[in-house]
Amino acid sequence: MDPSFDFTRLGRARSRMWLILALASRRGTIDHTVYDHASIIATARKLLIPNVANSFLTQRDHFANTFEGNLTLTKARTGSIDA
Repeated sequence: MDPSFDFTRLGRARSRMWLILALASRRGTIDHTVYDHASIIATARKLLIPNVANSFLTQRDHFANTFEGNLTLTKARTGSIDA
């Protein structure tokens, strides 16, 4: 049976994304880029296999915005999240 939603479009549902990483931009940074759930896959693909042409899984992750631009720190943060 075919699903009623085939994931070829973004749809109307919206969800927030909290990017919590040790190498993420400074605390309090707000990014207004529109991301897709496939952005996680697209970012991992771009960071882990950058030299493989056409390494995307589907058209959706091929065109999804990636968030590696938010990984601006060269050294991982340590200490509390309030630092």
